[in-house]
Amino acid sequence: MLNRTKQVQKSGNNSTNIQANEVKIINGITYTETRQIAQEVFEANFYRLSEQAMQVAKARVNELMDYFLSELQKRAPHALSSVLDPDMQFVLYTSLREYARTGDKDLGQLLVDILVDRAKNNERTLMQIVLNESLSVVPKLTIEQFDALSLIFLIKYTKCSEMRNIQILSAYIDGYYVPFMGNLTKEPSYYQHLEYTGCGSISIGEIRIERVFRETYSGLFCRGFKKDEFLAQIISGETFSSEEINALEALFTPCLHNSNLYQLNAKDDEDLEKRCTSMGISKENITKIKDIYSKYLMSEQEVKEFLRKVHPCMDKLFDYWDNSYMKNMVLTSVGIAIAHANIRRKINENFDLSIWIK
Repeated sequence: MLNRTKQVQKSGNNSTNIQANEVKIINGITYTETRQIAQEVFEANFYRLSEQAMQVAKARVNELMDYFLSELQKRAPHALSSVLDPDMQFVLYTSLREYARTGDKDLGQLLVDILVDRAKNNERTLMQIVLNESLSVVPKLTIEQFDALSLIFLIKYTKCSEMRNIQILSAYIDGYYVPFMGNLTKEPSYYQHLEYTGCGSISIGEIRIERVFRETYSGLFCRGFKKDEFLAQIISGETFSSEEINALEALFTPCLHNSNLYQLNAKDDEDLEKRCTSMGISKENITKIKDIYSKYLMSEQEVKEFLRKVHPCMDKLFDYWDNSYMKNMVLTSVGIAIAHANIRRKINENFDLSIWIK
C-alpha cells in the first residue's frame, strides 16, 4: 500500500479548477497526471473520518486507483484522457468512495472492470449510460448476486458456437458454469433485491435449463435413427427431388449416442436450415426435414438426465435453478453489463458487450 499525504488542488498549464464541485479540467494528460487527478477528486469530495479510518480509506483508494490505471493502460491506453471528462470523474470518484468504505476485493475487481469499459465510451450513448448505472448498482450487490447474474446470463442469453460433441459440452460446463456455482443461493430475497436494484425482473414465466439446451444445441441430443427409416418418411411425401434426397443423405453422420444409428450433421435448427438451403433444398422440404428430425430428439427430461451424466456439477445447478427465482429472472441492460463484467473478472472471457447493448 502507498501512504500519501493530503494533496492540494493546483492548476497546471492550460488548466482550470472549478471549486464548486471540485472537477479539474486539463488539456493534455499523462499517466501520472491521471493518477493525481483521481486522487484530488477523491480527497476533495470524500467525507471526513477519524484519522485511523481515513488512513484505511486512503490505502484502499490507492489500491483501487493503481489497479484501475494498470488495467486501463493494458486494455485501453488511449482512454487515459477520459478522466478529463466531468462525468468520468464523477463515476470514478463514486467507485473509489464505495471501495474505500468496504475494501471488498470482489467489488474492487468488478468496479475496475466496468470503469475500464466506461473509460472507452466517452460519447453519451446507451452503452455509457448503462455502464454509469452499473457502477452505481454494483456496490449494492453481493458475490452471490454477481454469480447468479453471470449464470443467468450465460444460460439464457449466450450460445457456444463450437458445441459439436459431448467432450466440448463437458468442457464448456466446466469452464463456464462451475466457476460461478460456489456462491449460489436459493433465498428469494437475493433475487428480489436484484429486481429492486434494476438488474432484472422476476417473471411469472420460467425457462428450464433442459429446454434451453434442447433448443440451442439440438444436435447433441438426437437419439439416432436408421437411415432407411428416415428416408422412407422423406420419400413418402413425394415432394423431394432426387437431387434433394442425395443432398440430405450427405448430412447423415453417425449418432453421438449410438454409432449404429445416424443423426443430421447440424448443431441446431438454424444450422440445419442453413446447410439445407446451401444444398438447394426448398423451404417447404426443409420444414418437413425439421419436423421429421424432431421426432428423434430427446425429450426435455431425457436431456436433463443426460446433462447430469455429462458433468457432476449439473445436479447442483439443476437444484438451485429449479428451486429459486433464477429460472424466472429476465435481465435488464444493467444486469447484463454486471454479469458480463463478472464473467470477464472470473474466467477472462471477453464477450463483446455491444452484442447485447447496442
